[in-house]
Amino acid sequence: GNQAMKEGDFVGAIEHYDEGLEYRRDCKALWTNKALAELKVFRWLDAINSCNKVIEYSEIFEDGFTKSADSCFKAFMRRAAALRALHKWKEALLDLEDALKLFPKDREARDLYEKTKAACDEEKEVKEQKDQAEGQEEESNEKPAPAATGPVRVEIEESDDEEEAEA
Repeated sequence: GNQAMKEGDFVGAIEHYDEGLEYRRDCKALWTNKALAELKVFRWLDAINSCNKVIEYSEIFEDGFTKSADSCFKAFMRRAAALRALHKWKEALLDLEDALKLFPKDREARDLYEKTKAACDEEKEVKEQKDQAEGQEEESNEKPAPAATGPVRVEIEESDDEEEAEA
């Protein structure tokens, strides 16, 4: 798998990692490497699922993330990348916070956290503006003009001009 990754054969790498996982389901490095390859080919949900395996394994069998901090950090970062691609900003922020708990000084994690927070705030602001605009639109639509009831008087003007009559 690693050789295929170096050669840029990400789909081949995924296949190799899957083969390895048939024998070693508990190998966190295979899962995080597979997640990286899945990110490279835009398989966001697959990458999330691969990262979930590492995170779930560590939570259940290692009583947290500190025993396998490197693998868990990679899993949180890669899952956050996939969530960002899906515009799931709040979930991505939670993963980045967990990554920063493991390695608080990691520059890449801090930068990605700031970018994700900005995207989350921007999306929230756009949604609020949209909701406000829709609310104003509903208010203006709530008072429809009164409909005419009964006959309507229309004035018709007659003309003696022959040119207008021919037209």
